[in-house]
Amino acid sequence: MLAVYELHDHEQWPYAILAFSDGETLADLCDSGHEEVCQIGLAMAKGLDAIDEADFIHGDFKPINILIEYSTGMVRLTDFGAPAEQDATPLCRSLEQVEERSLDHCTDLFSLGVILYRMTVGKLQTPPQ
Repeated sequence: MLAVYELHDHEQWPYAILAFSDGETLADLCDSGHEEVCQIGLAMAKGLDAIDEADFIHGDFKPINILIEYSTGMVRLTDFGAPAEQDATPLCRSLEQVEERSLDHCTDLFSLGVILYRMTVGKLQTPPQ
């Protein structure tokens, strides 16, 4: 995860000052093809484990919220501010999010599975109608 330097609230809009990352998002890498699926997948799983240990749910875990640093190759999880139930990206949402049920860490694990599928196959699964 990116280091958080400061937390603020401006006119009831919370924001955080985060460390700079010199990389690109996983979404960029997925679009251009990436061969380090296992290494990146394991790093994402470890990040989600740390989030779960802190008793937190990301709720909007998707490729654009995952940064890969150029200089270190480190995987960084970002964007923890999105509301978990309503505003998550549709293709990465768990059934619990779609049905607006209470969430636990399994929501993020579902999203991880969707991301790993995209990284492996090169596209997202089309949801059934």
